[in-house]
Amino acid sequence: MLLFVYGSLRKDLWNHFFLKTSQYIGKYKTVEKHILYIDGNIPYLSTKEKRYHIKGELYDVSEETLKEIDLLEDEGKWYTRKKILVINEEGNVIEAQSYYNDNIKNEKLLDTDDYNELYSLYKFL
Repeated sequence: MLLFVYGSLRKDLWNHFFLKTSQYIGKYKTVEKHILYIDGNIPYLSTKEKRYHIKGELYDVSEETLKEIDLLEDEGKWYTRKKILVINEEGNVIEAQSYYNDNIKNEKLLDTDDYNELYSLYKFL
């Protein structure tokens, strides 16, 4: 199963250990424009607005790993895992899965296409 990750599951971030047995495919971004919201340091991919082609990473994950990440993301309650089209720098479009949360209430809009930009700022504060 191909999984597109845009937040804490990415390399060098705190939940990346969930992907330790998964194959890294490369850097990708969403084909369609989306928006990121943030609550504390947790990002949410949303379809509520179309602003950016969100940057992330693509992994080939096992069913066991996907189940573990579904538990982490509280899939079906907090996040919903859906199909997404992503593209790399060479123009290869791939269908994958990613986690969405469109139940935005008081979360802050993340005014960027890359969660890593914000997180790298926090590391130095």
